[in-house]
Amino acid sequence: MSDTTTKYGQLVKFDEAISNLKSKVQIPTESYKDLFGHIHARAFTVAGATKTELLDDLYKDVLAAIENGEAITDFRARFDKAVSKHGWSCNGKRGWRTQVIYQNNKNTARAAGRWQQQDRIKHRRPYLLYLTAGDSRVRPQHNAWNYILLPIEHNFWHTHYPPNGWNCRCKVVSMSDADIKRMGLTVTPDSALKNYQKPFTEVDPKTGEELERLPRIDFGWDYNPALAWLGQQAKC
Repeated sequence: MSDTTTKYGQLVKFDEAISNLKSKVQIPTESYKDLFGHIHARAFTVAGATKTELLDDLYKDVLAAIENGEAITDFRARFDKAVSKHGWSCNGKRGWRTQVIYQNNKNTARAAGRWQQQDRIKHRRPYLLYLTAGDSRVRPQHNAWNYILLPIEHNFWHTHYPPNGWNCRCKVVSMSDADIKRMGLTVTPDSALKNYQKPFTEVDPKTGEELERLPRIDFGWDYNPALAWLGQQAKC
């Protein structure tokens, strides 16, 4: 899905998503584990891009793709130029690497923007409904959250607002009381959420480090991109 829409023949940009990306600070890193969770909401980083000039070019490439509503093929063309220019030997195959950089930055920026929009209209549409992509590629862990319906103020959305992992395609839509009645939905009871919100500790097999995470969410993705970006994550 593009970050722009067409209205009366003109391009309408997703301003909130663009604003989120523009506000990020560029931070060079060696590994994706150097920065986790909430920090990602305010930082632009590409694992292994340790040169500031390279990181700046990659940042501009992602921003241009989001501002102009471009497809990943356009981003890949710019990516190839940046890699050649700086002589960067990135880890992983080109297709996978560009997908990760493009899709994850796009998804988190759009999530931050979407939350802002939903928060603005919560007086009319005070509920959020979790939806998966609805196909065979949906991971079973995320499918368990499909059709969870909760007030926007519920702390479930502080940790489970998608994306909830690498290349997660889940989304959240706002709902009114009339929507809920028309669709025959009921608000999800807190008792049904207990297994999703209790953190556990696992050991990193490579480093031996103990890491805390929530069930069914990829490590480092258990945060709300907008709340963390706006400095409100502490409300969890």
